[in-house]
Amino acid sequence: MSVMIGDKAARLLAVLYSAAVGGLPGMNNACRLAEEYLSRPGPLSDNVDALIRNTALKCGGVGFVTSLGGLMTLPVALPASLAGTMVLQMRMVLAIAHIG
Repeated sequence: MSVMIGDKAARLLAVLYSAAVGGLPGMNNACRLAEEYLSRPGPLSDNVDALIRNTALKCGGVGFVTSLGGLMTLPVALPASLAGTMVLQMRMVLAIAHIG
């Protein structure tokens, strides 16, 4: 039983990672995001801090929007919130790695 759960989790993480690397409609991929922050004026460390702050705000927005349905939509909203947040955070980490 635990092997099946592990396989499903690994497949889910692979899909989320693929979305972070390749991007989604309306969302740049990690390399384009990194290039966007690299092209900004100012110290590189300030640009990376801005990337982290902006990603944190977006993750908070995902959590807010998915919680609007309340208890009735919780079985759908919770996995959607987790998946959305994971994609945004994976993309952020990949962009920081690309910048570095």
